[in-house]
Amino acid sequence: MGIHNSLEPYGTLFEKLLLDVASLYTNSEPRLDLAKARLRMSEEGVSFLTKTLPRLGKAFDKALLGSTPFTYTGFSQSPGYAVPKFLGWLLKLVFSVDGYVREFPDLQAIKHTRQLLYFAYKLELPYDQECIKSVLQSFVDVEDELKKLVIDPTDAVIEAARTFVTRALSGCCPRDIIPKHGPGSVATGETGGEKTHFSRVYADLERFYPFTEYFHASASHTCDHLARLGRLEELETGTAKVVLVPKDS
Repeated sequence: MGIHNSLEPYGTLFEKLLLDVASLYTNSEPRLDLAKARLRMSEEGVSFLTKTLPRLGKAFDKALLGSTPFTYTGFSQSPGYAVPKFLGWLLKLVFSVDGYVREFPDLQAIKHTRQLLYFAYKLELPYDQECIKSVLQSFVDVEDELKKLVIDPTDAVIEAARTFVTRALSGCCPRDIIPKHGPGSVATGETGGEKTHFSRVYADLERFYPFTEYFHASASHTCDHLARLGRLEELETGTAKVVLVPKDS
């Protein structure tokens, strides 16, 4: 089939899905679409399924809102029609000649188009070393740029932001809060319920939000955990770090 081994079984599954969808339509052109898909997969690898098609899918979804025509890149246009030649037989059931959503689009065609375009959007794949290096270097570059950033307090944007923040928070007391963990990871590595068992405190935070006042329910709670309080690691401030975690494509 001309599909690179790294695509298996995703390329094969996509082809079978395309044939299944095409079998439901009398105007389908699966032979041409299969040829195009195989060519693009041989050139782009699995990225054709995980990035290129989902990008077309997002353009498709945006056009479905009806306020703008179907605007896309990376695919040749169907002759005389403002839709891609790839899957054109399906897209023409949804969009008119000018690329706007039809008054009565084929709802099944919409469903099948999204099935094809988002087929591998959530596919989890390992990253290669070049990608990892690029992400880490990007983080370092941003940190370096922030160190050099000079903000003019009289700048119009800063002034507008200051006014907006003042209005939004003027009635709030920054100390009147109930702190809690969000769903994300913590720097010390605890997960789930373990995140409530703190292992360090930061001097900068402690000066404004004392640990025993904001992270203990009562004086009795503090007394019950005196031994643990004595074992807390004390740092002046936190340090940001990048943790590479599995993500979908």
